[in-house]
Amino acid sequence: LVVACEMSILGNMKIFDLPNLPVDYVIANRWKVARFLGNGLFGSVYDVIDMQSENEEHYAAKVELIDSFPALKTEIEILKKVKHKDHICKLITCGKENDINYMIMTLAGKNLLQIQNEIPNNAFKYADVCKIAIHCFEAIKELHEEQYVHGDIKQENFAVSRDGSFNNVYLLDFGIAKKFCLKEALLVRTGYKEDAIACFFMLISIELKRMELLELLSRADQLSSSVNCGSPKSASVSLDTIRQATELGEKLWRRTTAASTTDEQDDASTVELSITVDSKVGLLGDDAHSKHLARRARQLIDPFQKSVDESRGSIVMQAVQASCDEVTENWSGQHALKKRNAWTKMKKEHYYVLVPGTETKPTVQSTDGPRPSGHCWTAISETQTGFRKVVVDYVDTLLHGELGLRFRNRCLEAVKQLDNQYAVTMWENVQLLADLMLSSFKRGENGFVDRSSSEYKLNFGRLVLDYLQKQFVEFMRGVVKERLHQAQMGAVPGAPGLVTAFLNVLMPTPYPGYEDVLVNQQPIWAIIYYCLRAGHVQAAKAVAEEAGPALFAVVRAFRRLDPVTSEPMDFKDEDALLLEYEKAANTTGDPYKRAVYCWLTLNDWMESVPVFDRIEDWLWIKLRQTVLTERRLSMAKQPESKYRVNLLPLEALQEVVLFEHGEKYFLRHRSPLVYWTALWFSGQLEAAIEFMCRQGELLRSCAVHVALSLYADGLLACDDEHDDIQGPLLDVSRGRSPLCRLNLVRLVVSYTSQFENESPSVALKYFYLLRRFHDHNQNSMFAVCFEKLLRQQADRNHLLGWIDETGLHKLGCIDSYKLERHRTIAYVAKTAHARGQWQLALQCYELVDDMDKALQLLINMLFSVVTRQERDDGLRTAVLKLANKIHDRLTSGNAKRNTVTLFQKILLIGNYFTIYFHREFSKAFQLLRRINLIPMNAIEKDYYVSSTSDLPDKIRLLLPELMLSYMNMLIEDCKLFHCESNQRGFSGANSKDDLKAMAEALISFASLIRLRLPGGFLGLLVHKKAALI
Repeated sequence: LVVACEMSILGNMKIFDLPNLPVDYVIANRWKVARFLGNGLFGSVYDVIDMQSENEEHYAAKVELIDSFPALKTEIEILKKVKHKDHICKLITCGKENDINYMIMTLAGKNLLQIQNEIPNNAFKYADVCKIAIHCFEAIKELHEEQYVHGDIKQENFAVSRDGSFNNVYLLDFGIAKKFCLKEALLVRTGYKEDAIACFFMLISIELKRMELLELLSRADQLSSSVNCGSPKSASVSLDTIRQATELGEKLWRRTTAASTTDEQDDASTVELSITVDSKVGLLGDDAHSKHLARRARQLIDPFQKSVDESRGSIVMQAVQASCDEVTENWSGQHALKKRNAWTKMKKEHYYVLVPGTETKPTVQSTDGPRPSGHCWTAISETQTGFRKVVVDYVDTLLHGELGLRFRNRCLEAVKQLDNQYAVTMWENVQLLADLMLSSFKRGENGFVDRSSSEYKLNFGRLVLDYLQKQFVEFMRGVVKERLHQAQMGAVPGAPGLVTAFLNVLMPTPYPGYEDVLVNQQPIWAIIYYCLRAGHVQAAKAVAEEAGPALFAVVRAFRRLDPVTSEPMDFKDEDALLLEYEKAANTTGDPYKRAVYCWLTLNDWMESVPVFDRIEDWLWIKLRQTVLTERRLSMAKQPESKYRVNLLPLEALQEVVLFEHGEKYFLRHRSPLVYWTALWFSGQLEAAIEFMCRQGELLRSCAVHVALSLYADGLLACDDEHDDIQGPLLDVSRGRSPLCRLNLVRLVVSYTSQFENESPSVALKYFYLLRRFHDHNQNSMFAVCFEKLLRQQADRNHLLGWIDETGLHKLGCIDSYKLERHRTIAYVAKTAHARGQWQLALQCYELVDDMDKALQLLINMLFSVVTRQERDDGLRTAVLKLANKIHDRLTSGNAKRNTVTLFQKILLIGNYFTIYFHREFSKAFQLLRRINLIPMNAIEKDYYVSSTSDLPDKIRLLLPELMLSYMNMLIEDCKLFHCESNQRGFSGANSKDDLKAMAEALISFASLIRLRLPGGFLGLLVHKKAALI
């Protein structure tokens, strides 16, 4: 109550605005915002990247507005004093920038409430509860040791480590923490005021979540009664139920649609909105605001309708907010303002963003679409789901021998379903460039385009130049169409008229410092430049000829150009043109004149020309220089020049973009599309893909599938023989063409690792696209990736298939890949055998019908376990059980006869020892006779001694254990003769003398065979014979 009185009543409390930083916003020229993490009462938290670190490490940034409640100051003071604690995040730095206060600290993982909502039944395991509790108590203890009390202990303020484990728990949010006062060396409690503050802030947090729906419903109430062209009076509509809110939203949509149709018919008509727009209240008038306060006060007493669940409330909020935004966007401004905004939007859509070197900063959009929220994973999931469907359909067509599905086209269709302009622009350019390259270049025998040939470099420059010029023509037409009254475009068609109209809009008055004459009130050098920029060389030549003798040298240069390619047919007159420009270089102030000379000759003046301040203009002039260079180098006899000629082959241009400028240089404008454009249109497809892989999950998904589509088209530079999972993602080597090579195997494997445990069959589809790659041991990467995927699965039968007890083959996912099945399973068997995974190896050998190797593996396993008793691991039982199953369905197939005989013999020995260990001596004695390896009397001794040398080594090594067990059974049989019943024993002996004779025959056999027996073995047999009394 004390706190409520101090801060006034809840309805009149000041609601502080929260900072809203876009993705890629840079704090203090160092900390780049990567994603939004969450909001508090007075500030927001973001995941930021340290651009000055080599590994681009992630940190947490807590931001608040300067004019908001100063909660960050207290938290900074506390973190400075507890910086050496294990359970509190470390403070890195803090400061002010523009209108925000910020604090950078180490980044933790999810909080306990988020984790609890994700686990089944919202219940932690007992062991995890104990571990979390211990860490939480230690965190609170560390804070108390510094004489601070937190004041807001709850699940949201405890976070685990970034890896998601419970090995450490961090205490967060010290905004309302208080310090104990030292008084006479005692800690004095500050009173109940702090307890009330903590409780009060918890109530505010709950109330703000409930107020969001009430706020939107009240705005919809006022807006629906105000958007009425005929009646400006507000209607009092009560939105007490969700159904009424939905009906009102539909009614509001119909009214706005009708009003929009009326305005399109008559641009002069306007709609009067009787809405009071306030920065804090929003679309609320005075009556609506008082109604909202009354409703808020009522909601403090009466709980909100229990029948309205969160999902339906979310739907209504989205519908009402969309209607509010639609009406505000369409009718809040004047018609001219809307047209001007549309023009700006059109320029951005046509790729008109600035390159490094200019001070103007383009508007930055989030690379992951809308601002991240609690459901930001939905967009990523939709992206991955759309791409997965495309890959699955594409692989299915390949497996069925069809080639009708265009993988790249389907990917573009999937991306267009997303609301992300970066992704759509990226894929449209991929589609365009790939189509142009495939239509102009032929694939080699290996199925790939030779990108190192001089013909490719020359034609690639021409293709990109033609594309950039056509894009600029469309841009000029859009600008002129939006400003027809200002453009004053005449009825005469042609490039000069379009350029003049464009210049009338771009520069109503001639720019200062222009040289020579004016044509249609515009500088002639500007007209010539924009004609060249649009690809109309003949129009530029005609304009230059109209200027008279002043431009005679330029006209002569135009005349020596090829009318088809616009390239010099020879370089004989280049010296004269260079000499003329060298004379005027120090005196001319016309930037467009310098730009025209950069287009005509090979020089290095373009870096100082302000006309090339946009990324597409910069690329256009660079590629023009590249085309001239490649044309010059392709001549049989290269011309010599007295003046400096700046050659710029395609490799040099790529090195300029990748090394001299680099990523940080182009990202000064915070738009990843700028750097991607420079890489893509300079022919560095692999570097562009690698760069986009680091720009958020959505663009990473796009980049992976761009790489797959280019590989399918034969346009990607990669190494089929040496790419592997552990290699670097991008291999860059100066002086090589292409400059970069992409490790497609690592790219795909790292991407599928996100979902291979949940959808192994889908991951297998991706791996099939890597079937032509091989590791250093010439193993198929499809087989390598399949083996890696198999090791991570609990149920391997789903992927491999299995042989049931009846011998019927049950199919698995691998059986769909008929051409790769045998080779892949054989590789898995070989790898599993080498790692000691005998069950998996045995299953694979049986699936590929390689029974010889399967039996050899079983023989080795049986030999290692048959003579030992069962242990806790159950290995002996498992081996014998599996061996008996295979023996039951064994046929004379691929296994060798000797191998089958040895397997049957050693399996019989194993079954004998199983019965022997269970002390079923009668059955064991009969089975020992079937084994037929040990003499049962003196007559058989010589035969078995001579046949022992022909036995396989593994059988010979089992003879000592067989003889020892036989002697033990004789001793047990001897004990039966001491019984009163005097019954006959299981060995068939009639007396003890018969048993002794059998024992003597065994000892004599052991001494005669050529086998190195264990030390003291004969003595042990003699000692046991003495027990036959």
